[in-house]
Amino acid sequence: MARVAVIGAGVIGVSSAYLLARAGHDVTLIDAASEPGMGASAGNAAQLSWAYGDAMASPALLKHLPAIAMGRDPAFRIHWQLDRDFLCWGLKFGSDAFLMTISFTLRRSNVPEEDPAWHAHTFAF
Repeated sequence: MARVAVIGAGVIGVSSAYLLARAGHDVTLIDAASEPGMGASAGNAAQLSWAYGDAMASPALLKHLPAIAMGRDPAFRIHWQLDRDFLCWGLKFGSDAFLMTISFTLRRSNVPEEDPAWHAHTFAF
């Protein structure tokens, strides 16, 4: 089976990693926090929106982003408003995601498999 890295040990990341492991894949779950569920999943008010999980995880979402952003997709509701704090957060989130992707790619290509530091925040099932 495949070797898979799941980034993010929240509700979706842990669930995905668990199901992949049950299917026989070699799964590594990576998170910045020292414990699972310490990010966005820690404050989700016990609400899981199952109906939207698949649609947001699909690569096909990219071609639908303009329709979603303009409010033309009935499955998504976005209420745009000018909010300086939200804009700053969005820009930081985007740049952090980009930098993390670059860092992950560079670290993965430069770190030997047996290096224990690479697995500092991985979680076993």
